[in-house]
Amino acid sequence: MITTKLDYFTLLSYEPVNIPKVGSVKSPLLKEIAKITFSAYSLFLNFLSMDIDSYFRSIDGINEEYYKLYATDELSLLKKVKEEYWNLSPEERKTLSFWDLAQLDQMTLGTIMAALQFFFVDEIKYDPRQSAFLLYNGTENDEKEKLVTGWINRENYNEVIHIILQLNGISKNDPASQPVKIKNKTAEKLLSRMEQAKKTKDSRDKGKMELPNLISALASRHSSINMTNIWDLTVYQLYDQFKRQRYLDSYEIQSMNVAAWGDSDGNFKETLWFEPIDD
Repeated sequence: MITTKLDYFTLLSYEPVNIPKVGSVKSPLLKEIAKITFSAYSLFLNFLSMDIDSYFRSIDGINEEYYKLYATDELSLLKKVKEEYWNLSPEERKTLSFWDLAQLDQMTLGTIMAALQFFFVDEIKYDPRQSAFLLYNGTENDEKEKLVTGWINRENYNEVIHIILQLNGISKNDPASQPVKIKNKTAEKLLSRMEQAKKTKDSRDKGKMELPNLISALASRHSSINMTNIWDLTVYQLYDQFKRQRYLDSYEIQSMNVAAWGDSDGNFKETLWFEPIDD
């Protein structure tokens, strides 16, 4: 069960978060993301956010050219596992782990390792004999050999991913993403139309909230953050400052209205500019 919820101060900090018996994970600087490209960063987060359902749905949609990248026996195994998985009951599916599936797919496992190497301070290697990622923080024995100082395996993988996603401003357990139960056909049709309308709106809003646009918007609006120094922010700090800027903009609009028209209704909140904004 995922339990670790990082506090606001920790999320805002530049300092890496130490996970006991694992290693130190960071919220990457924007310039570090720029170095690997935004596409690679997005790919890493997509893979770390995956569960079994989303994994199988994603490979259902890929083309034959992508399948050619797999070895024949590996592809046959994945197709067999997928067929068996969809034949399980919802209760049985909950007992399985995405970690187990990733061990069967070398391309997925390789992408996950690349993602972990990006988000962790420690050196990371995969050991197939132990089915685990081994982490090295630089500690050596008397023979100057690097010592394993942490592990990521089936038991702690979800917890580690949960911490990484938090440091990148992502909640894996978003209630809005949970399926809606349909009671009748009429309601089902109505929901379908509502979801289609929401997708249309989301597609328009998606570009607004994507990282490149937020970088541009905040750099042009903020009083001291600009296109030169914004790259030294962590990705979480960027999201935080963007939210704070929206609070400040709202406060300024309200304060100007009060200055011009008064506040007879007592609706003006003078503390709005420093209201807590962490989720």
